[in-house]
Amino acid sequence: MQPGTIVIAKPDPVVVGREQAERRPVLVVSAQDFSEHIPDLVIAVPLTTRDRGLPHHVPVRGLAQPSWALCEQLRAVSTARLGKVLAVAEPHTLAAIRRVITVFLDL
Repeated sequence: MQPGTIVIAKPDPVVVGREQAERRPVLVVSAQDFSEHIPDLVIAVPLTTRDRGLPHHVPVRGLAQPSWALCEQLRAVSTARLGKVLAVAEPHTLAAIRRVITVFLDL
């Protein structure tokens, strides 16, 4: 799956604490090389429609509702959990999300 793809995902049946639950859009942030070497997984961040005003929640355009990427919730997702493709994020949006993740992971 291409980086920047926004797709519906169904999370694990059991979530704990602040993990995002329920079916929701996720934005794929893993590189194309990742997909070529590990075709059954993507690295993604979930999206929310709630603007919490946090600087690390990056706005994402192109969906039916205003949405924000929850960069602190980075996770590996099996492609078996992915459904309908909704959109593709603008390149500057993907770059902004990756910058936040880079800071969070101290890379």
